[in-house]
Amino acid sequence: RILPTAEHQARLLATLQAIDERLTRAGVDYWVTGGTLLGALRHGGFIPHDDDVDIELREADLPRAVGALGAVGRSYRGGGEWPGSGVPMGRFFFWGADGRFPASVDVFLRSDRPEDL
Repeated sequence: RILPTAEHQARLLATLQAIDERLTRAGVDYWVTGGTLLGALRHGGFIPHDDDVDIELREADLPRAVGALGAVGRSYRGGGEWPGSGVPMGRFFFWGADGRFPASVDVFLRSDRPEDL
């Protein structure tokens, strides 16, 4: 496996900053999770082999999140789940202005249904 370059991880950070700006402006609460959270706590940045960003938000907020992020030409593919967990998720792809490899953002959905807690 090829490790992500510092340039790629810098793009991921810039993508996360853009996500934060847009979701905050739209009033959508979200938080980092998975490898992104682990990297922030353990490495003070990204895990060296991490090549994506992981965020989580409430399932009910997904339409507003897609609207806030989709308004800037990003694509979203949903309807999946984290393998073997039953946790619903989707993925955003953010291409740089130069059209280079996209930054991938995994979006995990937190259910507000009591039976799922």
